[in-house]
Formats: sequence, structure tokens, C-alpha cells
Amino acid sequence: MAKETILIIEDDPDIRELIRYNLTREGYAIAECASAEEAQQALKWKLPDLILLDLMLPGLDGFAFCRALHAEERTKGVPVIMVTARSVDVQIVGLRRKLGRHSELIETVRGVGYRMRTGKP
Repeated sequence: MAKETILIIEDDPDIRELIRYNLTREGYAIAECASAEEAQQALKWKLPDLILLDLMLPGLDGFAFCRALHAEERTKGVPVIMVTARSVDVQIVGLRRKLGRHSELIETVRGVGYRMRTGKP
């Protein structure tokens, strides 16, 4: 079975490296972009199985990127987990603090992968 590919869209290289390290240890293939604009170009060539998206990106922010992603027929089915360093208590499914527990991020990614494979909510 091919590895599931996760696209990390994060402008901070240290956070990107931390996320990459943890997800590759779990067996995922990783693609990385430092901006939403870079990710839009990358998505023209290959769609990932999942996107981890920083909300506070320079230029096009994570919310605007996500709206654009889901407005296009080709990309609207790609699941997105939004990650943030904000210290707000937001109730969005898939929103995770960047530097939260490693196991929480992995469990969320696994859960999304399971739902993608089985079609179960």
C-alpha cells in the first residue's frame, strides 16, 4: 500500500521540521510549502491525501487559502487540518495547536485517514 501524502503549509521552518519529523516517523510521505501561494502552485501538479494548514501565513492567510481550495472542484475534497499558535479557544473540528502534544496531532491525522479510507464520518 502506498504511503498517504500530507502537505504541510507552514511558514516557520522550525515548526515545519517538527511536524515533518513526527509524521515521517509514523510512515507518512510529506510535501512542504512555506506559503499559501507556493501550495497553490504545488497543488496544480499533485493532490495530497491531507493538508496541515497554518492559519497565520504571510500573504494569503490560511482561511483564504482554505476557502479557495474548497471553491475548486478538483481540490474541494482534500481534507484540511488547520494548525495555529493562537491561544484562542476555537471550536473547529480539526483545529490543533501547533505545539500541542505530538500524540494529539498524530491521532487527528490517523482519524482523518481512517475516514478517508472507509468513508465513515
